[in-house]
Amino acid sequence: MMKRVLALLLCFTLLLLCSCGGGETTGSTAASDVVTTTVTDAGDAEVTEAQKTEATTTVKVETTVATTTAVTTTKRTAKPTSVTTTVATPVLISNGIIYEIRNGEAAVTGCDNVNGHVEIPATYQGYPVTSIGAKAFWDCDSLTSVTIPNSVTSIGDWVFNGCNSLTSVTIPNSVTSIGDGTFGNCFNLTSVTIPNSVTSIGEYAFYSCWSLTSVTIPNSVTRINGSAFSDCNGLTSVTIPNSVTSIGDGAFYGCSSLTSVTIPNGVTSIGLQAFDVCGALKTVQYGGSEADREKMEIGRYNGYLTDATWMYAK
Repeated sequence: MMKRVLALLLCFTLLLLCSCGGGETTGSTAASDVVTTTVTDAGDAEVTEAQKTEATTTVKVETTVATTTAVTTTKRTAKPTSVTTTVATPVLISNGIIYEIRNGEAAVTGCDNVNGHVEIPATYQGYPVTSIGAKAFWDCDSLTSVTIPNSVTSIGDWVFNGCNSLTSVTIPNSVTSIGDGTFGNCFNLTSVTIPNSVTSIGEYAFYSCWSLTSVTIPNSVTRINGSAFSDCNGLTSVTIPNSVTSIGDGAFYGCSSLTSVTIPNGVTSIGLQAFDVCGALKTVQYGGSEADREKMEIGRYNGYLTDATWMYAK
């Protein structure tokens, strides 16, 4: 009997032991399940955070691009448009002279049926007359003489070109330069006064002034430009002042009546054909020595000049 009881107790004990072992296994499995679940949840959390970060970055980039485009569009829309406005210049006519008012000054720009002597006023309608524009008196055949006021500082190119009846002109001390062709083809111009204020005589300034017999170039002029006195058939003598350093190409070309010329020591160059076709040229009064002349640069086709008799000051 005792043996049966002991056997039953032993079996009960074994059952209890087995029951405890199974619980531990179950607990271990549960713990493992918990750990696995935790890791999986953490992984899912990490993936979710990465996805969130990536999504956030993408949104930020797209937002930046959109903002830049918007700003650029705004700048283009706000860019100012440049507008050029042309203001008409008043044109006025008085005593056959045409004026234009520019920046508070009057300019002579043309003529209309002028006859005989013309005196340009110093002021017009309260505005100072400061310039005579290019071709202002071009081909005014009836113009015989003109007086230019001291207010004028500039005489444009070809101003009196082709004024066949013009015989005399007085240029004031306010003028600093005589433009190109200013008195060209003034066939009857016999005298002209060039003031000491003039520093430059333009190209063709007096070309084909057939009746001009003499001209005095002031000591203020530093250069005589090309063809300035070309084809002045009546010109017999020319005195070039000490201030001149160069004589341009063809300056006195075709002055067939020119018999003498005075050249100062300061002239360092004489251009091509400056005295070509000057068959009457016989004497050159030179301000320097023969050695100085040898240093002077004389262009080609100046045989009448070089073959003339040179009178040296030294």
